[in-house]
Amino acid sequence: MLIRPLILFGFGLLLVGCVPVIAPENSTQPASSASGVVAETRKEGSPTLKIVPSPLMGSGALPERLLETGILVIGQKNAPLTLVLFTNHSCRYCREFEEVYFPRLTEDFLRAGKLKLEIVLLPLKKYPESALAASSLFCAAAQGKGLLMHESLFDTSITRRSVIDLAETLSLDTDIFGTCLDAPETARVLLEQASIAEMLATEFVPTFFLNGEKFIGLPTYADLRGRIENQE
Repeated sequence: MLIRPLILFGFGLLLVGCVPVIAPENSTQPASSASGVVAETRKEGSPTLKIVPSPLMGSGALPERLLETGILVIGQKNAPLTLVLFTNHSCRYCREFEEVYFPRLTEDFLRAGKLKLEIVLLPLKKYPESALAASSLFCAAAQGKGLLMHESLFDTSITRRSVIDLAETLSLDTDIFGTCLDAPETARVLLEQASIAEMLATEFVPTFFLNGEKFIGLPTYADLRGRIENQE
């Protein structure tokens, strides 16, 4: 039986913001607080959607996995380093990370199996559609195409119709996708992600945890690469 280490808070969109580079916090979360927390899942017997194992697909044909917490993991399962990213599709710095940094991380670390990336969506109160984006990512990942959906949502005006159209474009089963958007299990996953952010005192996007070390805002790529190399 898996032990749930999370305290769940009332569900709702978090009042957070999209920020540029901010200096790292002085305190460091234990290594288990970031990747370890998001990996722990649910009590035995909880309702669950059928999760389809993901093939190699998405940018750079990287492997992806969907954790039962709804976290999308990109990269080799046994990669020694974990970079946790709290992000939002309405944040321009998050978009910059996806378009500029992610391809470089892929070539420098992910493809070589040195690093895996865990993507956590953090809904913003000023962007009500971000909850639908989070649901869409989870439901696409449940069919093995979370990364493709994640990338596509940055270029989409997010409405229910548009995400259904995206699902069709990505060759998902749109009936299953639509049912998933409304499923209680999906709402539970969003609640759990909100509680993870609350527990880790994460209020801004992008926020990163590199093997437990927390830093807020988008660093230069050279700085991010240096942080990763220092952990190797």
